[in-house]
Amino acid sequence: MSENKLEFKITKDAHGNEIELTNLTVEATESLILMLQSMKDIISNTPGAEGAKIQVVKGSATVMTVASTEVIEHFHNDFNNILDKKETNPDIITPWRNFQNLLKANGLIYEANFYTKTEKISVEKKIKKAKKFQAKPVKRQSNFTIQFLKGKLMEVGGANPNIHLQDLKPIKCSENQAIAVNKFLYQDIELLVRKRATTDIEEYTFCEFFINEEHKAYFKNLLHLLESKSLDDFLFDLHFEIKKLLDTQQFGVVAKVIRLFDHPSIDVNIIKTILVITKSFAEETAIKEVRAKLYHTLKSNLTQTLIDF
Repeated sequence: MSENKLEFKITKDAHGNEIELTNLTVEATESLILMLQSMKDIISNTPGAEGAKIQVVKGSATVMTVASTEVIEHFHNDFNNILDKKETNPDIITPWRNFQNLLKANGLIYEANFYTKTEKISVEKKIKKAKKFQAKPVKRQSNFTIQFLKGKLMEVGGANPNIHLQDLKPIKCSENQAIAVNKFLYQDIELLVRKRATTDIEEYTFCEFFINEEHKAYFKNLLHLLESKSLDDFLFDLHFEIKKLLDTQQFGVVAKVIRLFDHPSIDVNIIKTILVITKSFAEETAIKEVRAKLYHTLKSNLTQTLIDF
C-alpha cells in the first residue's frame, strides 16, 4: 500500500458481471453518481480536507479520494463514531447513510475501503450489517436557557451596566447594549436573554434586542426548534436556516445567530454546524469577528486538537 485514501467501488452488477466505467447500466450510473455525491459531502464536512481530490478510476466504477494521513484518519474516526452511534452531527452522518442505503438497495456488489500506507481496511460488510445510520440523541443538560423577556423598561446603566424591566430581575449587559436599549426608556420592550438558574441563583444576560418584528419572529421560531426537537433534528434545521440566510445575503441576521450560540453552555455540535456552514463566508465583514469568537469558544470547550475550521 502506498497511499492514504478512501474508496467506494461497484464491483459487479446484479447478474454478477464485472463493472466497467465505459459500459455502465443506468442503475450502475445512478449508483456512481450517488457515490460521487457521498464522497464530496464527506470531504466538504471534514475540516482540513478542502485540498482532497476526488478521482474516478479508469476501467472501473471506483470513486476515491487520496489525502493526508490525518484527513483519512479523520474520515475513519467519523465512520467509527457513526458505527458506534456516538456521532451527533447530521452533516457527517448523512453521506455515510446515503451510501449505506445504496448498499442495501439495488443488488449491485460494492466495496468500501480505507487505505493506509500499510493496510487495507474493508468496511462495506459493517455498513451493510449495521442498523440505519443516525445521530446519537443527546439531551441538553445545562443551567442556562435562552428566552424572551417582556416588560416596561424602567432603568438602564450603572457602574456594572444592567437593564431593568419592571418587576423583573436586572439583566446584565455591555455599555453599548445599554446605550442602544436606553432609547426605549419607559416603553414596553422585549429582549432576548440568556438565563442562568441554579438552586440559589437566577440571573439574566442580554443577548439581542430586535426593532425588526420579522427578525424577532424568526428568532422566536429558532428557539422553538431548539426547545422542541432532539439535537440531531435541530442541527438539520439549523443548517437549513443558516444556509437560507447566507443564500439571501442576510449576513447581519447570521451574525445574530452566531452571537446567540456563542456560549460555553451550547452543545459543541451546534457550534461545529455553524462553523462548517459559514466557512465559505468567514471573511465576510458582518460575520468575520463574531465567527472568530465562536471558533475560540469551540477551542476552549474541546480538549482534542482541532483541524482548522
